[in-house]
Amino acid sequence: MTAQVSRGPIVIDTDVFGADLIPGSRLAQLYEPVIVGRPVAIPFRAAAELRYGALLRTWGPARMLKLEILAST
Repeated sequence: MTAQVSRGPIVIDTDVFGADLIPGSRLAQLYEPVIVGRPVAIPFRAAAELRYGALLRTWGPARMLKLEILAST
């Protein structure tokens, strides 16, 4: 039996967090083993950058809501 190592919280930046919002993202797949199962935090600046980018690309209400939920947890 292998002992499970406890992994603490992780802070990720705009590109990595945003990649998880894109279906089939290779970047999200690359970071998945590092992130899954850990509490994730993003810097305030990253949250602002994500919102700004979404507004520029005129995201619809459903996608904006998903971003707001994920960025505020």
